[in-house]
Amino acid sequence: MGQPFVVENKAGASGSIGARAAAASKPDGYTLLFGTTSTASETVLNKEAGFDIRTDFTPISMITNVPFMMAVSCSSGIKTPA
Repeated sequence: MGQPFVVENKAGASGSIGARAAAASKPDGYTLLFGTTSTASETVLNKEAGFDIRTDFTPISMITNVPFMMAVSCSSGIKTPA
């Protein structure tokens, strides 16, 4: 990157703690969030997440592609996320 930088790992809540901190920081280009699919889906599944992945962040690069799946027991009767 051509300059020193500090990694501040804010672990917990499937990335939501770090995402909230990144969303609250000044949009000066000095704070980057390395998020996962669980970070991105948090906004959709939890309206009180404290950030909106669609409006609080600008994607700059896809690092990797990892499959993501949501599953429930067949006997639960649940057919959709809603």
